[in-house]
Amino acid sequence: MPLFWEPRIITLKVKNYEEVRSFYKAVLSLKVIEDEPGVSVTFDLGNILLMIARDDLGDLSDDFGRTFEITFTVKNLNEILEVLHKLSVDYNVEDLGTRHKLNIIDPEGRVISFIGK
Repeated sequence: MPLFWEPRIITLKVKNYEEVRSFYKAVLSLKVIEDEPGVSVTFDLGNILLMIARDDLGDLSDDFGRTFEITFTVKNLNEILEVLHKLSVDYNVEDLGTRHKLNIIDPEGRVISFIGK
């Protein structure tokens, strides 16, 4: 079935805005394209945007992030590992047979994965 729409923005509503914002900017080194300090920040993921926004209602359950995963395809997993070591970020590696998948977790439990090409 053909896809008749293209996703443009993924929005994450977060409890700990500053901590999550810092994680996506510093650890993932995502490029900020729009910033409303203390309210929301939008990052460029290539052909899609990622917006981090404060959850002013505070009604997200504690396990909310565990159902979410963003996966990036990268040329060199070793480069990612070097950065994670420098920043003291915990990670795990899954063996996918012919490739490996590197997983990290953002401050609210969302999984960010990297798969080598």
